Amino acid sequence: MRIRTTASPIVMSASSAPTDARAAALWMLFAVLAFAGMDAGMKWIANDYSAFQVATFRSLATLPLIVGWLLLRGRAGSLLRIHWPLHLLRGILGVGMIAGFVYGLARMPLSTAYAIVFVSPLMVTALAVPLLGEKVGPRRWTAIALGVVGVLVVLRPTGEGMATLAGLAVVGGALCYAIASITVRKLAQPSSRTLPFSAEMRAEFSSLSVAIVGISGTGSLVAEMLLRMGIGELIVIDDDHVESKNLNRILNTTAADALSGRLKVDVFKDAYALSHPDTLVIAVSERIDTWSAIRAAADADIVFSCVDTMDGRHIADRLATSMLQPLFDVGVNIPVFHPRGQIKIANIAGRIDFVQPGRSTLLDRGVYSPERLAAEDLRKQNPEAFEQQVKEGYMPGSHEEAPAVISVNMRAASMVVQELVARFTPYRKDNRPYARTEFDLVIEETTHASETDFLSKRSAQTALGLSAPLLGLPALEDKRCA
Repeated sequence: MRIRTTASPIVMSASSAPTDARAAALWMLFAVLAFAGMDAGMKWIANDYSAFQVATFRSLATLPLIVGWLLLRGRAGSLLRIHWPLHLLRGILGVGMIAGFVYGLARMPLSTAYAIVFVSPLMVTALAVPLLGEKVGPRRWTAIALGVVGVLVVLRPTGEGMATLAGLAVVGGALCYAIASITVRKLAQPSSRTLPFSAEMRAEFSSLSVAIVGISGTGSLVAEMLLRMGIGELIVIDDDHVESKNLNRILNTTAADALSGRLKVDVFKDAYALSHPDTLVIAVSERIDTWSAIRAAADADIVFSCVDTMDGRHIADRLATSMLQPLFDVGVNIPVFHPRGQIKIANIAGRIDFVQPGRSTLLDRGVYSPERLAAEDLRKQNPEAFEQQVKEGYMPGSHEEAPAVISVNMRAASMVVQELVARFTPYRKDNRPYARTEFDLVIEETTHASETDFLSKRSAQTALGLSAPLLGLPALEDKRCA
C-alpha cells in the first residue's frame, strides 16, 4: 500500500514498490542474446582462425567503443591512473578465457561448451574464500556441489566432453573468467597501500565522479574540499539563486552575484573553471526531484546530500538505493530557546551519515519519515510559513535570516569529506563504528553509531536503477514523461 496525501505531490512510503522493470529485463535479454550471437559467430570462424587470433580480434573490436565512451565523458586521462598490475593480469586472463572457449567451440557442440562454462560462477564463489577472504557457509558449499553435479548431469554422468583436450580448454577458460571476476572485485576496492592525502590518493580521486546535491552552506564547502583533493568530475545540483543573506556562508559568492540573482551552480562552475581547469564540473540548475537532476546524479560514483529539506534527503536516499551508490549526508542545526524572554542556544549540532548500498538507509535511521515529509509539504502550501522555515534553516526560533554559521558548516563539511577519505584510504583500524557521527559544540561531545545500531529494512527499490516509476514514485515518473 502506498501512503499518499492530497497535499503532497511526492510522498514516500517504506513499502512502496516499483511496478515496471520490463525495460531493464528487455535490455538484459538483449545483452544475453548478443552474447549468444557473438559465441555462435566465434564458433563459425574458429575453423578458419586460431583461438588466439579470434581472442585478439574480439578484444580489439571492443577497444574503440571503450575509448570513445571515455572521450565523450571527458575521462580519457583516467586510463593513465589505474592499477596496472591487476589490469594487466585481467587482460591476460581475458585472453586465456576467450582462447580456451574458442578452442573448445571449434571441437565440440556449442551446447556442450556452454554446459561446461556454467561452472564458472561456482568457481567464483569457491575462489572468493582464499583470494578475498570471504566466508562461504555450508549452504553455499552445498549449492556449489549441487551445481557441479548439475553440470555433469547435462554432460551425462560420464562427463562427456569435459575429459577431452577441448573440454579442458573450456574449463581453463572458465577458470580464467572466475579469477578475472575476482580481480574486478579487487580493483573496486581502494588500495590499503594508498597513503591518505598523498599524490597517489589524488590520482585515485581523479577517476571518481561525485554528485553534490545542494551547493549552499555545507555543499559549497564540501565541493571546495573535494576539488582541492583532486576529484575528477563534480556534478553540482541546486536550483537556487544567490541572495545577500548567502554571502557569509557560500564560498566565492559576491555582492554582484546577489544583486543579479545568479544561480549558485553557475557561480560555482565559473569560479572553479579558473582554479581547477582539469576538473569537469557539471552544473545542474534544477531541484533534485526533477528528471534532469536525477539523471545527472545517477551517473555519479558517489553522492553527497547537503540539503536542508526532508524531501531533498528523501530523493537522494532513494536515488542512492536505486543506483547502489554510496551516500554521504550532512546536516547542521543550532536550535534556540527563550528563557525569561532571552534567546539562548540549546546546542550547536552536526550530523554525518555514511550510507552503504544495501545497508540501512536515511529512512531507516530516522533522518526523515513519512510524517515529516507530509508536514514539510503542508508548509509549502503556505508560502509565508515555508519561507520562514527556510530562513530559519540553521537557527530555528531565532528569526536570523543570515546567521554567521560558516565555522560550524566548515566543521561538518570537513568531517563528512574526511569520512570519504577514511573509507577510500582505510587508515582507521576499523570503519564499522562510524556509520553515523554526531557532534555538539555546546558540550564538546562527539558520538558515533555503527550499522548494527540501526534497524535495516530491505528496500523494494534496491538496485532497480531508473526503471519506472522513477525511484518508485509515480509523481516523479510523471515529471520524466512531461
